[in-house]
Amino acid sequence: MEIIEKDGGSVRIAVLEGDLTADDGMHMRDVILDAMRSPSCRRLYFDMSNVRFIGSSGLGVLLFGLRRLREQKKELAICNVAPPVRKLFQDIRLDAVLPMDEKVTVR
Repeated sequence: MEIIEKDGGSVRIAVLEGDLTADDGMHMRDVILDAMRSPSCRRLYFDMSNVRFIGSSGLGVLLFGLRRLREQKKELAICNVAPPVRKLFQDIRLDAVLPMDEKVTVR
């Protein structure tokens, strides 16, 4: 997982790849906790352009992060979502809860 900071650190982008398993969920949780501790980070994106599958643990971590960051008046969103993952989010109606930005430039 690659972490990119923009706008003086106020925006962080975590670039995810492949199939997101329970181990990846733990890494995602660490990224969320780092964003919570950072006074400069106001928005965290998970870039899902190269994600083929996300399991229940990954979904749970996204919901954990959404709730915890909102408590601190910070934002979590996913971006550049690959079509199979977008369909999953739509099927389980997670797209109504979790902000999805169509295109966020990573570089």
